[in-house]
Amino acid sequence: MFVHYSQTLFGPTAMKKLLYFLLFSVALFSCDKDYVRIEKIRIRGQIGSGAMSAPAMSTRAPDAGYSLADATKVLIFYGNEYEMVEIKNDGSFSGRAPLGSASCLVFLTSDNQFVGNLFAGGCHLLPLVAMDKNVTSIDLSTLSLSGSRVIPANDPIGTTIMLTDKELAFLTQVDKYYEALASNIDMNKDGRPDVQDGKRIELYQNYDFRGGIVGTMNSNPYVNSGTEINLNQYGIHLNGPNSILDNTDNSVAENARLSGPAGNPHNDIQSENCYINNKEFKLNFLRRGFDQETHQQYYLPFDEGIYTLSLDSKTFSFEYKTVDMQDYLIFPVPTLHIDDSNRLISITLSYQLTDGSEINPRHLMSSGIDLRIADMEFLTSPNAEFDQEYDYYSITLKNPIDMALVNGLSLSYFDLLGNQYGVHWQTP
Repeated sequence: MFVHYSQTLFGPTAMKKLLYFLLFSVALFSCDKDYVRIEKIRIRGQIGSGAMSAPAMSTRAPDAGYSLADATKVLIFYGNEYEMVEIKNDGSFSGRAPLGSASCLVFLTSDNQFVGNLFAGGCHLLPLVAMDKNVTSIDLSTLSLSGSRVIPANDPIGTTIMLTDKELAFLTQVDKYYEALASNIDMNKDGRPDVQDGKRIELYQNYDFRGGIVGTMNSNPYVNSGTEINLNQYGIHLNGPNSILDNTDNSVAENARLSGPAGNPHNDIQSENCYINNKEFKLNFLRRGFDQETHQQYYLPFDEGIYTLSLDSKTFSFEYKTVDMQDYLIFPVPTLHIDDSNRLISITLSYQLTDGSEINPRHLMSSGIDLRIADMEFLTSPNAEFDQEYDYYSITLKNPIDMALVNGLSLSYFDLLGNQYGVHWQTP
């Protein structure tokens, strides 16, 4: 699916600190993943004998917190799907997650209290990418708890999951949402993980930026840097299943309200283009500023903290984290191929981060590339990362386009963590 991006001036305040709100899902908009048919990786682990023999919570001081001895199950979730597995009496567990997904392992008590989540390779998530094709399972070996981080003795990142330093830096930079996992796993505060009831509200971020100038057969592409990128972001976005709602009239979405952060709330949060379809609701919240010199509006950042969503006479709360994405953008860099009749016939792509480091798109992206030229869209498979035949590096047009109509193009994609990007390129 391609989302149309408006060209709005990005204010200097927002450029300094881009808000990044991570949705741990690769199932956004109409790009739902069919996890049933996707190969899954077995994930095994073992809580150490020392942890298993530690005193239970009921025999410790209330302020001691939970230990791994209190964990009785592991919630493995990816998108809006999950697998709940029991921790056996000997401390072992075994579950599965889809190949190509960004999965999270959450350790829970018998009454669904949060103990901690897996922390591997500096990430609060487990990216099941960049593995040998013969890998069918991952053994985390013995686990230990440090704060709320569950640390494996056998860290698969760097041994089984072979990311480059730059790719790993991208993932560790953008997974701050999981530092707030204890708060966000149960947004409706009913004592159960939302994903377990099929009532999880997804939160995600859209990014919009200028890539530079396309390459041609006679010239190399020019990739923007620094302020040339003009990075823009679009507030806080939420969507969830209609099963959460008692009333699915569109007015319910239109009347949704977001407030926060707690203690120092913004007084200018606005909703825009909120609606309900036959499957889910979609909510968009923005803060706007206005530049008196250019007479253009721009988007203001949201501060970190606890936010409350009021929807259909219900309330949901979540913790919002920020991160600077300026140096961690993925550029799909296009080169145009033109025939003797001056018609665009194909586009080849390379992929790099802001600093020019090349990356493998299969390691960091959860969709194919969607292309827009003028008013024409060329869509690709939303499950591209699970299709080993999908070509990330070439787009062939079924119907060539006269170059007189091509004054630029936009490329859209989802990263591995479910955030959407629109990258705009000029022609020479």
